[in-house]
Amino acid sequence: MIPLIELPDLVVPTPPRLNGPAISAINVGARLGVAGTPIPKPQTRGERYAMLDHLRDMSVVLSDGSGAELGRGKGSDILEHPLNAVVWVAQALARENLAMKPGDLISLGSFSPLLPPKPGQKAIATCHGLPGAMPVSVQFR
Repeated sequence: MIPLIELPDLVVPTPPRLNGPAISAINVGARLGVAGTPIPKPQTRGERYAMLDHLRDMSVVLSDGSGAELGRGKGSDILEHPLNAVVWVAQALARENLAMKPGDLISLGSFSPLLPPKPGQKAIATCHGLPGAMPVSVQFR
């Protein structure tokens, strides 16, 4: 697992009005991402089960460089558990006779509303309650 700030490309003037097919047509608006420090893989069965709970229960906070909160979400906001999004992607690929391969990366999407960056703005994503997760930051020009 790698914490990530997804950098969407808001190619439409009114993102909240998008429906499922429209979101798919624009590749979910995903273009780039800023990857943070990978989280070490849990070693024991107990650690793996605990990590499942942490993923579901974590709180992801997006803030600016001054500490002001820009957005917030929970792990359970993504299809009730972030790993459900991975299952959904795998099933969608299977319907197209495709499959994920070792080394493929999957972005789970946004934990907050899509926010267009402003010149000079800093964004910091912090996963509270997810052991081993370091904050990820980006500075916009």
